Amino acid sequence: MLSRPRGTARSPLALALAALGSFLGELAVFLLFKRRLAHLMDRWSLTSKIHAGIRRALERAGRTPTYGVIIGLRFLPGGRLVLSAGSGIADIPTRTFVACSLLGSVLWATWTVGLGYVTGQTTRLPFWVSSLLGLAVGVLVGAVLGLVVTRRRRAS
Repeated sequence: MLSRPRGTARSPLALALAALGSFLGELAVFLLFKRRLAHLMDRWSLTSKIHAGIRRALERAGRTPTYGVIIGLRFLPGGRLVLSAGSGIADIPTRTFVACSLLGSVLWATWTVGLGYVTGQTTRLPFWVSSLLGLAVGVLVGAVLGLVVTRRRRAS
């Protein structure tokens, strides 16, 4: 049996676990907000203000394509939590959310594992430097995608 260098992971396993973890986490948050948590938020002053702010943001978003938002928002820092909770509050159909979340989770996991692999292989820097570099590249790509989507939306 071939031994692997210490500190390395099997990319297919890392990809599968990242996608599964992403999907299950998003689904849990979505169902919490869709089934119960959104209603509980209106019971207290602070959380009712947060809930009202989320509803206003959803109204302002208008006819934003649901599929693209559910798939694409996850690439921005904090986006997965926002998209899951917002989808639950907006009462997106569960079937739609599951399909988009599955696809998005696989894309996100591929991006994350691929970015980690490429950064680690090409830089040969210590793990923490490669991690920060990968994080910076990921945030930059997410910000550029966000700007493109925003400009396209304003143009239409």
